[in-house]
Amino acid sequence: PIYFVGTKGLGAFLIKGSEGHVLLYTGMPGSGPMIEKSITRLGFDPKDVKIILTGHAHVDHAGGHAYLKKLTGAKVAMMREEVELFESGGKLDFHYGDSKAFAFDPAKVDTVFRDEDEIKLGDIAIRAHLTPGHTKGSTTYVM
Repeated sequence: PIYFVGTKGLGAFLIKGSEGHVLLYTGMPGSGPMIEKSITRLGFDPKDVKIILTGHAHVDHAGGHAYLKKLTGAKVAMMREEVELFESGGKLDFHYGDSKAFAFDPAKVDTVFRDEDEIKLGDIAIRAHLTPGHTKGSTTYVM
């Protein structure tokens, strides 16, 4: 039950669950309304999104998190090593931090997980693997 809700060039995925949905990635800043429309066009209510995830806190993967968190009321969940970078809006990135083009609206992380933790929501179970390199907290998810 995985649906593409992203933009033309960047993936964002809605994972449908029995007790709400998980949104994986939110694209660039400004992508939030497009993702919202995609969710609605599929017949789902954006307010049923309960968890928002990303693989790493760069503008092209987390740029719409703040918008979609506010819209849906969902909790942002993130790997422990990535929280500080995300909550800075990308400003603490070791490579792109000084570039305004790579900044995004920060949001508070509600749930912090660690390597090998399982994120559960109803019948959805996603295992998080810490895969640092691109960022300190780069995360790979397995269902």
